[in-house]
Amino acid sequence: MAKDTGRGTTSTSRHIVTVAVIFLLLLPVIAMASTPPVQPSLILKSSSSDVHSDMPLTLSVSWNRFGIPFHVPPTNIILEVFLVPDGILVAKFLIPPEKGTCGSEDTCRYQITINSADIPAGNLMLIATDPLSEAFDRQMITVTGQGAGFPSLHAMVVRDRLFLGISVVLACILCAILTGLIRKSG
Repeated sequence: MAKDTGRGTTSTSRHIVTVAVIFLLLLPVIAMASTPPVQPSLILKSSSSDVHSDMPLTLSVSWNRFGIPFHVPPTNIILEVFLVPDGILVAKFLIPPEKGTCGSEDTCRYQITINSADIPAGNLMLIATDPLSEAFDRQMITVTGQGAGFPSLHAMVVRDRLFLGISVVLACILCAILTGLIRKSG
């Protein structure tokens, strides 16, 4: 019988080190394969961050594909307008591209002029979104003075008041019926 010289443990440790080195060499390849592709960028700019009710608001959006050919510029950029403290969507617009800017170039420009009577007064969050890649940018603006021509805000206030009034009346009727049923049974 041969005497154990301990060489078996050296062979096992060499195998473990070899497997660890192979794993460390493959780790960057695994990480590169899991990295998502570069998304296009969207930059939203407004003519002013403080808008008065009698002046128009000009918004421009710059879309950049970063030289990646499979990114297609959208036909329109979606602009959503939210009231900041409540997070209520108050308006939605489509921003068309400027003529001649969305050819084979990497950058496309979109622009729209919004009448400030079409948006409510207050602090607003503007969110521009590319509907294809879902890239977005946002900007805060303040509109001072309520536009007389903003019908959807007035309709929303009327709907909220009407809903509250009907809810209170129905709650009172249900309480009266429940009280009458309790008195009859007892």
